[in-house]
Amino acid sequence: MQEFYTNYIQTILIIIIWVVFSLFLILMISMNIALKFKQHQLFADLYQAHYAWLYHWLLKKLRQNEQAEDVAQDTFMRILYAQNFENITHPKSYLAQTATRIIIDQARRKQIEQAYLDYLTAQDQQYEIETPESILLAVELLERVARMLDGLPEQPRQIFLMRYLEGLTQLQIAEQLNISRRMVQGALAKAIQHCDQILQHD
Repeated sequence: MQEFYTNYIQTILIIIIWVVFSLFLILMISMNIALKFKQHQLFADLYQAHYAWLYHWLLKKLRQNEQAEDVAQDTFMRILYAQNFENITHPKSYLAQTATRIIIDQARRKQIEQAYLDYLTAQDQQYEIETPESILLAVELLERVARMLDGLPEQPRQIFLMRYLEGLTQLQIAEQLNISRRMVQGALAKAIQHCDQILQHD
């Protein structure tokens, strides 16, 4: 009889532990979903509230409408990858600093590219030797991009690839596709929002 009660109590304890553990898992999953939703909402709010301000701020600095639009889009793409929305206490200052770094990076990249082209010309080289590491990195990057673009409508996908893979400006994309620059900007915004949702589930 005593053994029966002992087994009974052990069974009850196991059930209680299982229920508590299940509730803990449900709580953790719910908190994770809530956090991802909050991050997505924060990014969407940031984009909607400050894109126009950032564009006009860049337009004053760069004095080129096309370049201002491109840098503004690139700024939000960089913030999207950073996944650090909750710590942005001064959005305009943060956006301006990020955009400034992008402009500096672009200038440096152009200098590096030009120096590399000059080197290739001097060495009479036509092909870049790819290492296994660089090939693997490129494949991983393409897989990540493909995953992010999966499920995206054809036109936003095409415009996203033309902008960030081929390096075309918004004006060049609009001219090639025979659409307005506003449509290009809208498609890029849609693609960025889609990528944000995919990254939240990675």
